[in-house]
Amino acid sequence: MLKNHKSTKVGITIKKAAELLDVSVATMRNWDSKGVLKARRGTTNGYRYYDIGKLEHFAEKKNLRRGANTKVKFLP
Repeated sequence: MLKNHKSTKVGITIKKAAELLDVSVATMRNWDSKGVLKARRGTTNGYRYYDIGKLEHFAEKKNLRRGANTKVKFLP
């Protein structure tokens, strides 16, 4: 699940986060609203931004549920 990403100073955009986790943007929004994987909001635009470390941790938990016991590290 190693993929390249480009982050901003505030974090990973929702689109890139969805690509990294191999889910849809709608799923990311759903997880955010349900508190499964919370995003930070941009102060001026209200956009969702995700911390790369939190995404990696979430991906590891997701893999463990599927029976894979591996560390996840998204490449810069």
